[in-house]
Amino acid sequence: VGPKVADCIALFSLDQGTCVPVDTHVWQLVTREYKHVISGAKTVTKRVYEDIAQFFTTTFGTQCGWAHSYLFAAELPRFQPLLPPRLRVAPLPKKKKKKAKKKQKNIQKKAAAPKKRPRAEAKSKKRRRKTDSRGEE
Repeated sequence: VGPKVADCIALFSLDQGTCVPVDTHVWQLVTREYKHVISGAKTVTKRVYEDIAQFFTTTFGTQCGWAHSYLFAAELPRFQPLLPPRLRVAPLPKKKKKKAKKKQKNIQKKAAAPKKRPRAEAKSKKRRRKTDSRGEE
């Protein structure tokens, strides 16, 4: 069990309000809204995790885990319409991944390619041709 899962269990099941589960979504929120907390971090490392958790603890006190949950939920597209307009976040453009493009191209190729006959059917056609060349039916 990693630190995020342990913090989730402690916060949601053991009523430990000071636990702050940090994942990439929380990291993105902090880098966008609280730039001074972590500068230049490209991913969630152990140190970044601890810095974000410490920031939440100092800023929101003993219920920082629930403050985290509130901010996390507000990021979800489903809850955006419920927020005041000044707090709404524009959705990030989705990046098209190379795998998705490649998969789509393969699907298109298969659709455009002529359909092959099953092996059994192809063999029976060969047999018929041999029979036809001998003049027998």
